[in-house]
Amino acid sequence: MDHMFPLFYTDCGKNLHIGKNVFINSGCRFQDQGGITIGDGALIGTMWSWQR
Repeated sequence: MDHMFPLFYTDCGKNLHIGKNVFINSGCRFQDQGGITIGDGALIGTMWSWQR
């Protein structure tokens, strides 16, 4: 992963899969009990939330 800015939240962490060249901005929350995959080259903005 190239860039990830704090604050970063996740429920489990082990169910989150991040590709290459990914940018995650600050304040993002991932509720990953069901698994989340972020593909190569993704750009994720500030205060973004993903639930699965």
